[in-house]
Amino acid sequence: MNINNYIEFLGKNKLELINHYVNSFLDKNIKNHINEIISNIIKIYTKHITLEKRIEFYDLGKIYEKIIPYEKRKLSGEIYTPKSTVDYILDKIEYIPYESIENKKIIDLSCGSGSFILEAIKRYIERYHILYKVNDIIKLDANILKNIIKNLKKNIIGVDINPIACIICQINIYLILYNIFNKILESEYDYCIPIFDIYNKNSLRISKKNEYDFIVGNPPYLFIRDIPKNQRTIIKNQEFETNIGQYDYFQIFIELGIKLLKDKGYLGYIVPDSLLALSNRAPIRNYVKNTTKIIEIFYTGPKFENSVVSNIIIIFQKEKEESMRNNNKIHINIANSKFENPHKIIQTELENWDNQFLIHLNFKDNIILNHLIDHFPKVKNLIEEDRFKIELNRGVELSKEGLVFYCNTCQKYYPLPKNKENCRICGERFTEDQTEKIILDKPPIREISDYKPYIYSLKRYKIKTYKYINMKKKGIQYKNLDNYKNRIIIRQINQNNLICASYDNDLSLCSQSFYNLKVIDSPIKEFDNLFLLGLINSHLLSYFFMKSFGSYKKLFPRILIEKIKFLPIKIPENKNEKIKAQRIRSNVKILLDLDDQSKQQQKIQKLINYEIYDLYQIENSNREYIEQYFKMT
Repeated sequence: MNINNYIEFLGKNKLELINHYVNSFLDKNIKNHINEIISNIIKIYTKHITLEKRIEFYDLGKIYEKIIPYEKRKLSGEIYTPKSTVDYILDKIEYIPYESIENKKIIDLSCGSGSFILEAIKRYIERYHILYKVNDIIKLDANILKNIIKNLKKNIIGVDINPIACIICQINIYLILYNIFNKILESEYDYCIPIFDIYNKNSLRISKKNEYDFIVGNPPYLFIRDIPKNQRTIIKNQEFETNIGQYDYFQIFIELGIKLLKDKGYLGYIVPDSLLALSNRAPIRNYVKNTTKIIEIFYTGPKFENSVVSNIIIIFQKEKEESMRNNNKIHINIANSKFENPHKIIQTELENWDNQFLIHLNFKDNIILNHLIDHFPKVKNLIEEDRFKIELNRGVELSKEGLVFYCNTCQKYYPLPKNKENCRICGERFTEDQTEKIILDKPPIREISDYKPYIYSLKRYKIKTYKYINMKKKGIQYKNLDNYKNRIIIRQINQNNLICASYDNDLSLCSQSFYNLKVIDSPIKEFDNLFLLGLINSHLLSYFFMKSFGSYKKLFPRILIEKIKFLPIKIPENKNEKIKAQRIRSNVKILLDLDDQSKQQQKIQKLINYEIYDLYQIENSNREYIEQYFKMT
């Protein structure tokens, strides 16, 4: 083959490439996309610029990104990885030229156009610079270069479900290796340029366990409802251990990656930070803790275009020995943090937090939180305890605005679904004239008996806005009206980085974005709704919530009902504690009756905080630490 026609080879053989990757895809549009991509690639080389400049500056992945809109790529989890992230992960798993990587296997299970694959190849080639003590690979003999290519093909592997991405990755590899092929072809004209192992297949079907030294990548982020049905079936049939409840595709890729690793092999991924503490991710956290040493967790924040997801980089090493896993020290890195963070966490300590990965806790945090966990019952414990009668529930299963539609087939009203025009029960399409709003500023005079007060917005200790909700819509889950009397209302969204709760003695409904907590019966008269509201709104419990469920984030996390159940609650038992509880109740009542006077509120809240620190036996230095924490947030 004439080396001057090497790039032309790619163009002339595009049908061979298409057949190789797309033989099971008959969709004309897919083939048209592939043709367009390859045609654009060939056009690059008609310009009068040097080959080195073409290779150095032109990113073929950009062609694909222009052809396929972001929203379409997002639906299939195809968001490509920044080079800085690729470099960081490869460095951390020690896939570097100064290590013996020449005979070790690395695979990217969702390789896309080749971000990880291409950088791995560059490092692989540089490894031979070191082995043969040359500063340019093409100074080596052609036979040595052929063996390098042979080993490279055997040891660097990519997989992607998208045929277009696979072709771009394959061509990107050809461009990186151009000079090597050039040298080989000068002495061996008939040398057959290989097709590299970039497999167009579903990674879930890979069955070779304990095969790879390194697993890397940016797995797809798809919630269970967005995973295609056929792929959910594959997940079910492959006997994964972490596809429990409301799982995400990326956690399946973590489990798959660990299974494919050799013992002592490394996995490096960038994934959503929901892995750290979200209750739905508990199965994958347990799997990771029981199969690997967690080498590093790096909270990076958002890393991708148009991203609403905050990310972490995870580095795991597969480890069979339990003692090695338990005694492992996890390195923590939090980007742009203004708080003091621990350098290491002992892996066995994760068990203290229901195996959540609370990466933001330092030594003092651990002391305070362990004290609260070890010495005080949780809300869920009190709900289950016979001597108390306590209830916690959501509001009406309805959006805050109260938009509903009437389904003619079901003959019922349902909350209006987002971005859909079909009934989720029967599938019937509904029209705009079937929708209405059942929450109003004022009820119609003729229908006033059909409406009840509805909490529309609240602040700490203060219900800000009432509206009215129509109670006569069959199908709407209003729930038991007793839930909405004489209770604490907790808002999902914080107020100034503090839990936001208030109290209403009268009947007033609320949406599912508010939670109703009430003490119905208590053997201790001081332990009632007013006292409990004081605890919920205290700095201590807001600190506990933030540190337990998400202070690695830039924003205070949503207060979910499951997390409320884990708040530690002090029951006043002796005479001194009951006196303090009475003072807390009295000050809470003042705040509930107080007009919006911020200085007076702050003064009273400070008194409440002081009493609560005493009740929970928080040392003075730790009180100062908590108060300083809120000054910094």
